[in-house]
Amino acid sequence: MSEAHDSIIPLGNGEMKLVYDSVDEIMDKANLAGPDIALEYALRLRAEGQVRGYALAHLLWRLKQQWKSFPTDDDFEDAVWKKLGFSTDTTCRYVMSWDDIFSNEKVPASVKPHLLGMPMNTTYALAAPARQDELTAEHWEEVEQATDKQAIDEIIHKARGTEKKENPNMLVIMLEKDGRLRCRKGQEKYEDFGYLNLEKESDAVKAAIDRLLNKGGVIRR
Repeated sequence: MSEAHDSIIPLGNGEMKLVYDSVDEIMDKANLAGPDIALEYALRLRAEGQVRGYALAHLLWRLKQQWKSFPTDDDFEDAVWKKLGFSTDTTCRYVMSWDDIFSNEKVPASVKPHLLGMPMNTTYALAAPARQDELTAEHWEEVEQATDKQAIDEIIHKARGTEKKENPNMLVIMLEKDGRLRCRKGQEKYEDFGYLNLEKESDAVKAAIDRLLNKGGVIRR
């Protein structure tokens, strides 16, 4: 069984409003005043927790959909990099997570609130299978009952007809909320091995940390 940080956290009405209604409200303002107001809001969401990550994905997806209607010479990805420090790969990851799952009509509506309670890395594993229409209605029913990434991975492997091979020496790296870096191999106990200063306000530092976490496959607690 996976660690608690990988488990589903049910969302309340306030959190659902943040992911959906708040993005609608900010985009209404952006349509009148230009994209900067939406990018400023994205910057505030950037360093926050899990639910705000989904709100950021929703907002970036909406911005990309409407970007050509804004009076700006910047490309969408360039504007996001200037304001948020996100690489093109990171921006695409956020946009695709929303495009392939939450705006995808083939994904059952009942599943989406369930996925919003999971870490983004867990949900993102479903992006490619959803995009390629690899999951049947029965698979999505199983997704709706899944409680962690291990269960999601097993559903994907079953849908693809592939056998999941466990690696007993797999290295897992985790970042705690207080900045501690921990790791383990296989089912061994976690060991502390470093620290990241998550309280730094510099955009450069935030971008550097984001790149390290994404490229290193670090799990955020």
